[in-house]
Amino acid sequence: LTTCGPTVLVAYLDADSASAVAGLILRTYILGVVAASVYSFVEVLSASQGFDLGKAIFTRLSHYGPDFDLNAPFYYEWDVFFRAAGFTGVNSQATYTASAIPLLLLAPPFQRRPVNLAFAAICLAGTALTFSRNGFLTIVITFLAYILLRPSDAGRFLLRITIISLPLIALLYFFSSGASSMISTRIYHSIQDVGSGRREIYEATWPTVATHPFGHGLNQYSVVTLLTSEVDFSELEVMYYKWPEERVRRSYANLHNNWMTWLFEGGWPLLLAQLGYHGSLLIVCLRSRTKLGLAAFCSMSGLMLSGFFNMTLDLFSTQLLFVLLPVCALQNPAVRHFRPTPELAMLPTKTVEC
Repeated sequence: LTTCGPTVLVAYLDADSASAVAGLILRTYILGVVAASVYSFVEVLSASQGFDLGKAIFTRLSHYGPDFDLNAPFYYEWDVFFRAAGFTGVNSQATYTASAIPLLLLAPPFQRRPVNLAFAAICLAGTALTFSRNGFLTIVITFLAYILLRPSDAGRFLLRITIISLPLIALLYFFSSGASSMISTRIYHSIQDVGSGRREIYEATWPTVATHPFGHGLNQYSVVTLLTSEVDFSELEVMYYKWPEERVRRSYANLHNNWMTWLFEGGWPLLLAQLGYHGSLLIVCLRSRTKLGLAAFCSMSGLMLSGFFNMTLDLFSTQLLFVLLPVCALQNPAVRHFRPTPELAMLPTKTVEC
């Protein structure tokens, strides 16, 4: 599905008659992000009232393995806060909600600017409710990319960020004691151990790359770690000395790093191919010389760098966005509501068949 779906979509959007459809699909994607953020609010509110909304929904929709504990809560609790898990997990939810923020701030997809700012505020708060470092890394990289590319707009851009941050600032002030504890702890763990055991798992996996320059085979990381001793997890076993070895391997049968997973499974050829593919998307967006193209470049840059710390690039939502953004950016200015900036509009353009 994740391969055939975007391929069929590209073939469909390549037709001239589908120009307006691409913009409609992208706006639908953004509305989906807003809806996911609203779900986070409801999920956290339900958890604070003692009702496990995630369990009520997903025990009826999902199939779980024999080792899954259905008695454990589906939400995460942190001090006085409840973390929003979303539909696919904390980090997936965070990068999903973060991906639409630059589009709403830099290339308003909806006609009224207050609507775009309101949606961006909802998405920012939805990201914050996950307490995901990966989600905020995506946002920070997005903002830095825009300021570096358009330093003259930095003041106006920071004003927009301040506006959409006001509800979040008010919430953190209300929970000031718990918020300061949570933030300091998350920053400390980020610096000290790159997340729970992630530095150790990267170091344990790296030696096998040298012995398999063409990879171990697609989707084989979990197989190699669970059925062989080729990946040395001894440092992790020391960290979690109370766990049996089998549990350590089962818990870390995921590299939490898209780029390194591609290198492990497909070797240097697959990694270079992925670099070429993702790099070409960034170039296409920049060369479109549109406001949406710049916003797309910033959003995708944040998602690509967050892939160094989790498997966010394998999400269908991310792959769908990576297909939609270059197509919409190239349709200059065919996509309704998206308009080039005055500076970009003065540049010479040419018709692009996409």
